[in-house]
Amino acid sequence: MTGTSQLSIYEKAFAKSDKTDAILVVDGKKLHVKKAKNAENLLKLADRFLMSSSKLIVINLIKTSTEFERFEKLCLADKYKLEDLLKYTVGLYFNKECFYDFYRWSDRVKEELSHETQSKLFQRYFFFGFGN
Repeated sequence: MTGTSQLSIYEKAFAKSDKTDAILVVDGKKLHVKKAKNAENLLKLADRFLMSSSKLIVINLIKTSTEFERFEKLCLADKYKLEDLLKYTVGLYFNKECFYDFYRWSDRVKEELSHETQSKLFQRYFFFGFGN
């Protein structure tokens, strides 16, 4: 593939529309983020090209978006080592009902969450005295 055809793929993926949630400028090109599914791709690109300011914008999008469930936010924070998002998302587990996510997503917990993140959640669970 040539550089031009790759560019057109990105232009199609991040084209401007009335559903645009955020705009990131990378190398002078505007990337119009319109779906939550693009957030993970943008995190990959931000990691790959060491674009910390773009990463912060995506993190804020994930925090405020209703398209991500609490557990999905947790998985992204853990996968990309996003401490700020991880701290925020662990804080979303504030009552016993919130922890039912782990029953619902039990098959994904061991696969997608590091032991460190599982430990933080375990501590949070017992901090509130839900283990009784």
